[in-house]
Amino acid sequence: MQSFTGIRALRMLDDDEIALCASPMFHIGAIGYLAPTLLISTTTVIMPSGQFDAEQTLDVIETE
Repeated sequence: MQSFTGIRALRMLDDDEIALCASPMFHIGAIGYLAPTLLISTTTVIMPSGQFDAEQTLDVIETE
């Protein structure tokens, strides 16, 4: 099943796009999200774990 996720990610992301992972790394959602992006060598920004900060997230999105 993971290969299908990788194929979907490959079709969804262009070479110039950057992925953002704001989920905690101990959560299966983050691992399931990161595996395909790493598989297709997508640049991925991983936000620090802890309390979610909307301003910080928007700053990262604008910067990257």
